[in-house]
Amino acid sequence: MIDATRPKTAEYLQEQPWGQVPVVREGDIKIFESGAMLIYIGEKDERILPSAPVDGMRAFSWLFAALNTIEPVFFELSNVSIFSADQEWAKLRRPGLLESIGARLDGLVGALSDQSCLTGSFSIADIAMSTMLREARDTDLVFSRPTLAAYVQRCIERPAFERAMAAQLRPFARGPGNPSWAS
Repeated sequence: MIDATRPKTAEYLQEQPWGQVPVVREGDIKIFESGAMLIYIGEKDERILPSAPVDGMRAFSWLFAALNTIEPVFFELSNVSIFSADQEWAKLRRPGLLESIGARLDGLVGALSDQSCLTGSFSIADIAMSTMLREARDTDLVFSRPTLAAYVQRCIERPAFERAMAAQLRPFARGPGNPSWAS
């Protein structure tokens, strides 16, 4: 298992050039980047990636929207709100950024309308989008929009989500079962 808190080996950096985790290894297949992993997992289970071309492409569109339209603005918000909060440029950037994010989220609310999921049934797109929206939990951007708040809640209450989060956080647990965190 890769310890996310320690420097990565040269071998690992050949699989994931930026040293990020996770990397999926299954036989000869080695995948990095969350979108690629979701596609790979989805191709194994039609319940989360429909094989019908129209439905599958709709799931891909929303997957890429989560990764290319929503995720970058939340990263930028983290930069101006946390990492550069004391910088004058960040203070000036934050109001416009919040407005831009709000407009994107309002578009997402409109797209969800009365659907429980982005494509009508839970898919890889919902996994990605709800993960991105969870990142805003320290703001009111999502939770001031009841449609989005309910959507995120539905997604994170799924048993598979709870199991995945537990597995993701396990390496960071402190205690005797994880000697890499021994004091």
